[in-house]
Amino acid sequence: MVVLPSIMPIVVTQIEIELPDHLLTIEEGSFWRYLAWQNDRAELDRRIRTKFKEGALATTSYSDDARPAHKAETPLKIGQLEFIITTTPTTKHPAYSTINVEFGNFLQQFKEQYDKGLLGKGYRTLQGEAYIDLDVLIEKLEGDVKTLLEGKAGVQQKIALVKPQELITNVPNIISIVLGRDYSALSEYNGRMFIGAENMIKEGDGRTVGYKEGSIEVKRFKKLLLDDSLQTIGAYPKAPTVVAYPFDEFTFVHQLEPRTRHEYGEIIAAFLKGFPTRIARNSKIGDFIKIKEMMQDEALRKKLVESGLVDESFSRDYNPTRRDKVIYVRLQGVIDRLERYRKDTINPYLEQNIFLKRHKF
Repeated sequence: MVVLPSIMPIVVTQIEIELPDHLLTIEEGSFWRYLAWQNDRAELDRRIRTKFKEGALATTSYSDDARPAHKAETPLKIGQLEFIITTTPTTKHPAYSTINVEFGNFLQQFKEQYDKGLLGKGYRTLQGEAYIDLDVLIEKLEGDVKTLLEGKAGVQQKIALVKPQELITNVPNIISIVLGRDYSALSEYNGRMFIGAENMIKEGDGRTVGYKEGSIEVKRFKKLLLDDSLQTIGAYPKAPTVVAYPFDEFTFVHQLEPRTRHEYGEIIAAFLKGFPTRIARNSKIGDFIKIKEMMQDEALRKKLVESGLVDESFSRDYNPTRRDKVIYVRLQGVIDRLERYRKDTINPYLEQNIFLKRHKF
């Protein structure tokens, strides 16, 4: 005997995506809507936004292998819609993470050689400890910045609507995605769908996660949930931590995992950044550049001291000394400064994941 299912399946020809409400509270419905929106926005991005961009960007003569010399703007008119495609050439950029590691290893090698009594070119003993040629340090870092590169030489392309103005900020409440439709085709209908998807994604993220208005952070469900979970934990977690939100049939799990993001470019800038047009107390100038210039200009040295950019700890760490027209600095001071800048440029953040668990009966 064939048992018919209690629910009859149907063939779906389109998917309806609805703009979420502002999620202002931590309740079961907010969890469900937040998770549903993550799926909805993925569908909008995959089926409409990405496809139309592929079709539009293909109309330009530019690609990773055919780069413009400078940023180029290409107009694209589709019916009553007017777009501008901006193509920006990209180049390889310094691999600051690798440069940071290489520089640390470079300093340790000098230290190990010195400790073994192997005095070589670029460093010497002064006042009973190892000093290193400032130019050697600058040449090492500048050389690595030029040669240790990552990324690729290609193009970055963006598409933006210019006309009609009223469509630029229009946010639809519902978008119907027709399954099987080719949204990469350059029709006015597809163009309007693309703008609608873009605007809905931006607005939907603001309603479910939150957004910033200037320096003010407007919190929605995900940011409210983070505040609530941190209050429940009682402190910033130092290890992966889970907070459970149980309801009648389901429990929502909020997983918090502390991570760090290093600003490696700032570490290198702390040694190499050049002088600004005007020196102020908050000016950021690379240590090596400061030392090189102030050792040749007494008036500049006094100005740096008066501005607080060269203080006692700076002088104690580096103790710059000239010997035979060569400027030397304390090797250990450079090592200590590198470690300090590594710690100062660590930005902690929390990776958040929300899971659903059904209760067992």
